[in-house]
Amino acid sequence: MATALSRMELTDQSRASLGEAGAIEPLVKMFNAGNLEAKLCASSALQNLSSLKENIQRLINSGIVVALLQLLFSVTSVLMTLREPASAILARIAQSESILVSQDIAQQMLSLLHLSSPVIKYHLLQALNSIAAHPSASKVKRKMRENGAVQLLQPFLTETNTKIRTGALELIYTLSKDLPGELTEQLQETHLNIIVNIISTSIFESEKAAAAGILSNFPVSDKKVTDIIKKANLLPIIVSIMSSIPATSTPTTEWLTQSIAGAVSPLVQSLLGNEREADEAILGALATLLQDEIWENGSNYIAKNSGVQAIIKVPELGTVKAQEQAVWMLERIFRVEAHRVQYGESAQVVLIDLAQKGDPKLKPTIAKLLAQLELLANSIKLLLRYFT
Repeated sequence: MATALSRMELTDQSRASLGEAGAIEPLVKMFNAGNLEAKLCASSALQNLSSLKENIQRLINSGIVVALLQLLFSVTSVLMTLREPASAILARIAQSESILVSQDIAQQMLSLLHLSSPVIKYHLLQALNSIAAHPSASKVKRKMRENGAVQLLQPFLTETNTKIRTGALELIYTLSKDLPGELTEQLQETHLNIIVNIISTSIFESEKAAAAGILSNFPVSDKKVTDIIKKANLLPIIVSIMSSIPATSTPTTEWLTQSIAGAVSPLVQSLLGNEREADEAILGALATLLQDEIWENGSNYIAKNSGVQAIIKVPELGTVKAQEQAVWMLERIFRVEAHRVQYGESAQVVLIDLAQKGDPKLKPTIAKLLAQLELLANSIKLLLRYFT
């Protein structure tokens, strides 16, 4: 039976019928106790049956998880041929939340990553991503982070195998969602640059989405991140990516859109907050969207992400350098008539107050900007008073 099942093209209906008929338990016994040939046939048959969700629970109930892990840790040469199908079965089993009953499984898989072939690494990363994505996996994820999972995964970001690299990115993204402060401590600057480069250069949407998702998990107050974003000129690239995403969405393109928005939105939210320490770094990153060749698209993108109102707030509270950056950015944004109409009135009060109380070197730029907004006659009188 095992030989036939390992070679047959089964439908989901026939997989379900075989599972209900009790085919899994004898196959597991053969996998555990048979000779090498029997183990190979049983593993292939179980792999075939495990593609049906209902059979995954039957596999877990059979107790095969322990046997699969033992096999993956085995250094016996005769059993090496079994490791790849074993890792594939484990990746399927990990889709069930029942696997979380044993909190050590994820840690055991992590410890195997550096000792495995590319195929096994890929399956292990699939399994770990499934485990980390379960709604009740918070304790497991915390334990993974405490045991250095993020540091362990970082070398895989330079993998030439795209599936392995993407799997590592996705796992770092999931592990970093809950506690962004830890990410700053755990992710080295070298690897942060690699993540930024992946967003800029990768041709794979899922890889871009995972990388952008990691960036969106960083605290916006992290100057290291905003400096790297600015230096890499990343935000214009992000706008280009957004404009190239097809109108017909898929789960991957939706994730990419959300991840990119998540990487920009926190920058804007930080400007709206009360903490001013990061203003200059954040404005410097956002200002890359307003370079000569792309200022119009960049202005629209900033407006779409509620950034104009945030920038208007900076002249009220920020440092002189931040005020200078904000005024320069507003001058470019208000070249677009729709933005002048929508935000000009709220900017007017702030800019006139800045002209009165701010640094004198800002006055010429403010004068140009206020003229651009076509103020009412009483505002123009104020202008003449303070700029003559």
